[in-house]
Amino acid sequence: MRKTILVGFLILFLATPILCGDIFKSKVIEKVQLNTVAIAAYYFLDDTAYEDMSKLKARFPDLIVPLQDKMNEQGQRVRSIAFLGSGTLLKDNYIITVRHMFVQENGAKCDKIWCMFIGIDHPVEAEIVAITENKVFSDDYAVIRLKEDIGRPGLKIAKHNIKLGEPVIYTGSTGGLAFFTRYGFITYVNQYFRRDDAGLLRLSAFDEFSMLCVFPGAPGDSGGSIKNRDGEIVGIMYCGIENYGTQYIFANPLYMLKNFLQSNALWFLVE
Repeated sequence: MRKTILVGFLILFLATPILCGDIFKSKVIEKVQLNTVAIAAYYFLDDTAYEDMSKLKARFPDLIVPLQDKMNEQGQRVRSIAFLGSGTLLKDNYIITVRHMFVQENGAKCDKIWCMFIGIDHPVEAEIVAITENKVFSDDYAVIRLKEDIGRPGLKIAKHNIKLGEPVIYTGSTGGLAFFTRYGFITYVNQYFRRDDAGLLRLSAFDEFSMLCVFPGAPGDSGGSIKNRDGEIVGIMYCGIENYGTQYIFANPLYMLKNFLQSNALWFLVE
């Protein structure tokens, strides 16, 4: 009996891309992929700031890429790195993504932003338009805008929040090396155990994570968007956690994203 159940789960897991692929129209998948953005945020750092960033690199080796050092006007060496992430093109060359690519915990801010798209053979420079000022872990948004018109219509923000169990499509740029399209279903989660400073589990309850999808994910996917079957954005991925060998990608309810855009006079991106 147990073996039959395990085999059934294995078949369902392997068939998920096929089943979901039937749910989404090929034109929707193509549109989603063309409007997925790989982002490289360049930082020019002194030695002290570079050491701080190197500690983060030790934790996420595929997320921070060392670049060739440069010299400033005073003849001092400036260390250069690129922080990699993802985003989604909206209309009028705006891109929705996450804050933590552009401002680090130590206060370092990026100096230049480059964006790559499928079908465009060169990086396109962008600038920050709006950003979450006081970053809360689960309220992590930024909007950047391309300095070049690439002539793509972008994706729309969904009008309605997605419901539990609905199929979704997720795109990101894992490690900045490739564009990945994944399929899954929406669920919600409350956490009942938290680790204390000693690493021991303590019984507690909170609902910091409001929405999740079960996908393969990795550093560099941050900022990618979760879309409904019509290719409309229903959430922005701000973190991923591996638990018992399974990757969980977290996003917030749609109203949080809309509140951010509207509070930064970007209401026209919501309509």
